[in-house]
Amino acid sequence: KDIVIKNYNIKKIFILFSILLIILLSFRTIIRNTNWYSQLTLTSHDIAISKNSGDLELNFGLALSDAGRYNEAIIHLKQATSLMPSGFTAWDALGGAYAKSGQYENAVASYKKAISINKNYYDSYKNLTIVYIHYKKANDAKAFLKKEALNKWPSDAFLWRMLGFTDVMKKDNKGALKAFEKAYQLSPDDQHLYYYTSLKENKEVI
Repeated sequence: KDIVIKNYNIKKIFILFSILLIILLSFRTIIRNTNWYSQLTLTSHDIAISKNSGDLELNFGLALSDAGRYNEAIIHLKQATSLMPSGFTAWDALGGAYAKSGQYENAVASYKKAISINKNYYDSYKNLTIVYIHYKKANDAKAFLKKEALNKWPSDAFLWRMLGFTDVMKKDNKGALKAFEKAYQLSPDDQHLYYYTSLKENKEVI
């Protein structure tokens, strides 16, 4: 009888321990799920725990930028580049935050830094081109496209389209037509056809 009681008590303790373990694990899962509610809340939680992590600073900066909190994003993305000076994606992300906050010169410098680190990172070439055009820097855009971007990606329709826009800004319709025609040859879609035909008919394209 003593043996039966002892075994019963052991079984009871084991069951109680198992229940407590399940409750603890469930509570932890609930907390983590709450943190996963959004990229912003997740990264803000993680960055508070793990200090001096370049990747976390980058992810948090990107999340802040996506939320439209550009000035805060810049702080964390600058920290990311400080912790990862050769992290070209961090420099590219910093350029994006600067561009969205209207800081043209800082955006250009950041994209150029990303390209200097990794000359094969297409996104930085694309983003720098967009910044030049957005801020009406046609001469800078054309020089960059002709000397660097299109030399590296001569078959990229997007870059040729951007070259067409720079020529339109410079009122060089002949050059723009050639660029839009090239873009259409590389990617024969309605968008490229629209730019080419509209310009040929002397309609505004931008």
